[in-house]
Amino acid sequence: MDDQQDGWRPWAVCPQGGFEVFGPELLGRVPLNQFNDRNFYVGARFRFANDAVKERVVGHLRKIGVFADDGQRSEAFDLAADYPLPADGSDGEATDLASIPRPLRWLLDSYGTHTLAAVLHDKLIVRQRDDGALKSDVVADRFFREMLHACGVPLFLRWTAWSAVALRTRWAAGGWKTIKVVLWGLASLAGMGGTVGIAAGGHPVWALLYGVALLGVSGALWGRQWGAAIFAAIALPLVIPALIVVLVAMGALGALDTVGRRFDKPLAPRV
Repeated sequence: MDDQQDGWRPWAVCPQGGFEVFGPELLGRVPLNQFNDRNFYVGARFRFANDAVKERVVGHLRKIGVFADDGQRSEAFDLAADYPLPADGSDGEATDLASIPRPLRWLLDSYGTHTLAAVLHDKLIVRQRDDGALKSDVVADRFFREMLHACGVPLFLRWTAWSAVALRTRWAAGGWKTIKVVLWGLASLAGMGGTVGIAAGGHPVWALLYGVALLGVSGALWGRQWGAAIFAAIALPLVIPALIVVLVAMGALGALDTVGRRFDKPLAPRV
């Protein structure tokens, strides 16, 4: 029996990406029930069904030795790729969709073709480290990147999003991994400043060699997620100037709003 007969429909936002929504009456749409100014309840069961991505994720699990065999790894993927609704009919877990800080939403918004990937990834990252369905937060982050790729998120944006969640994973791990995140930040800043300084001094070749060496240090500090570390270090010089402009604008608008509230009279409450 095919998926159409089983009640699954391709997600209307990205029909070819692999996301499927359960319930033929929904026509591939995922209702979101907003209950406060930031959060939603997901109103439909959905899953991610893409064999190529599944093969890659199972391969990553095999590489790091998680689970006893590929059968268990395949079952873990199927569990990880499913977003069920509570059996008792309750609202389930709240979501803020993609957890993008406001100053960075010019780069990637909190919703879009990446919405379901973000919601599913949040389900895989639980309070206890490496205790989600895949038993590896690092692989869960890689799965997130693969889902973004399947739904057509451009290379720079999906690698930026992957680097951000990888940074969160390493920071949340605590201990030595958190220290290495701090060292990575210092190495990235040193790489940016030193490269510009050496180039400005008339030594472009030495500047290039210095920058490459610092990228190597940055990658080494993140271990298996070295690609995210290097990409993030390269992206920082592009993102930081725009981020500074946005923060200044947000501060100015916040100040104007504070002044405006002194003169803004609220409407009478509805009786």
